[in-house]
Formats: sequence, structure tokens, C-alpha cells
Amino acid sequence: MSQETSAPPPYDLWSNHATERSPLLSAADQTRTPDVRYRNASEVYVKRRQRQSCETVICILAIALALSSLIAIAGARIDRAWDSVTHDKIRRSWALEEQRHVREVLRWKDEQHERRAEEADLRRRIAGFEAELKRKIEREKRERERARVYWDDIHGAEHCLSNGRKKYSARLANLPDSIDAMEACKATPVTINGITCDTPMHCEDRGRSGGVVGHWIAENEGLCAAYWELVKEKHCTAPNSGLRRIEAKLSVVHPGEDPEILCLTTPLTIKGHTYERPLACPHWGEHGFWGIWNLPDDACQ
Repeated sequence: MSQETSAPPPYDLWSNHATERSPLLSAADQTRTPDVRYRNASEVYVKRRQRQSCETVICILAIALALSSLIAIAGARIDRAWDSVTHDKIRRSWALEEQRHVREVLRWKDEQHERRAEEADLRRRIAGFEAELKRKIEREKRERERARVYWDDIHGAEHCLSNGRKKYSARLANLPDSIDAMEACKATPVTINGITCDTPMHCEDRGRSGGVVGHWIAENEGLCAAYWELVKEKHCTAPNSGLRRIEAKLSVVHPGEDPEILCLTTPLTIKGHTYERPLACPHWGEHGFWGIWNLPDDACQ
């Protein structure tokens, strides 16, 4: 019969054999099966590898610690090797950098201040534009409403105020409730005897029944126009007085007018000089009203 053969056990440098003549397998090993012997050899191999790995890690850590110590020592030596000139140069560089930073901050603050000022100015201009636009819209609305307003029943007073002047009145018509009546009265023009008056002399509010009435004084009123005729140069008022008496008759006094008022307000132009009113206006019966002036005359010196 042939005997069973098995693989030889792994060679182990660490095995405690007495001599090379000692049997490779102990009596206990010889009794074990090949699988058991192989498993034991694998465990020994794994343990040996783990031990080697630990030793490698320890060596690496030791080398790293040594290198870090060398680097620290070298850095300290380099720091000590820097002279004061290098440190001053670094400090100057830092100072310049700090100054540059301060300038940048100040410039940024100035720009922020200018931007806020521009924004505030823009807001003010926008607010002013909106307010002006609102006023314009309201003004145009009032103008459209006033365009429908007109003066009605324009009539003159019964008597003249003075030479060429008469008082006229009229009532404001088509007046809406949305506008101020007195303001509309002041802003509505009127045309009297071909002459346009922009605003009345005064406005009168006579309530709901009477409405708003405007009053004007028309100049150059034809019905109130009187003039002088039969101008006479009389004697000197007194010896060496330098004054001569002038007399003139008031003409063209319309019925119903006050001739004395017309006499006192009718000017006289003589020898290139105009005199606004006479000194007196006596009434000489059927000859009517006469004006009297004492005017300078060299012949009466």
C-alpha cells in the first residue's frame, strides 16, 4: 500500500527548533490533518504581516516627528536670521497698505455721500415735478371751467363819473359750483366800448339771488365827453402878479349829466400846456357853466 502524502509545512524563521536535525513536524503536528496545518500557517503569516505594518507605521511617525522638529528649528533659525532692515521693509509695506485701505474707505464714504445727495436731489425734483404737474392739471381744469363763464347784462351807470369816465357793471353768468366765484370774477375779462378790461375794479357777491357782480370804470366814454369852447384871455389877476385870468365855456353836456362834475374834471390845453381842471366852475345862467384859470403870463409881470 502506498502512503498518503501532504504539502510540507511553511518555513518559519521564528520556529524554535533545537537543531537542523530536529524533525520539521512535531509529534502533535504529525497527528494534525493537512487543513489544520495550513490554517495555522496562514494565521502565523497574517500576524507577522500585522506586526510588520505596525512597525512601518511607527517608523513613519518617528520620521515625521523628526522632520517637523527639523523644520521648526530651521524656521526659528531663519526668523532669527532676518535683520531689522527686512522687518522695517515689511512694516513700511504694511503701513502703505493700511494707508491705501484708509484712502479707499474715505473714497467709498465720499461716493456714498454723493450718491445719497444725488438721490435726495432727484427725489426733490420728482416731487416738484409731480406737484407742478398737479397744479397744471388743476389750472387747466379751472381755465376750462372759466372758459364757459361770461359777463351778462353789461350796463353803464345813470350818470358819468367825470369827463369821459363812466361806471359799468355786469353779472357773472354760467358759473359752476366747482370754482370759486370771486376768483372767477377777478379772472374773467370784459369788453366795454371796444376796450377789453382784464379784471374788474372790484367784485361784489350778492348771494344766490343776485349772483356775483363786477364793476369797472370805462375811460374815453363818449357820452361823458365834454370840452371847452370860447376860450378867452382876460386881464391880469393883479399888477405884477405874473398871472392872467382865462375863461372858457363848457360845451356838449348830455341830458341827465351833472355839468358841474364835468366842468371840474374836463382838462384844458392852451399854448401847448394841459391843465387837468379849472380853479372854479361858476354857472352863469343861460350862458351855462364856465371854467376859470389863473395861468402864468410874462406880460403880467
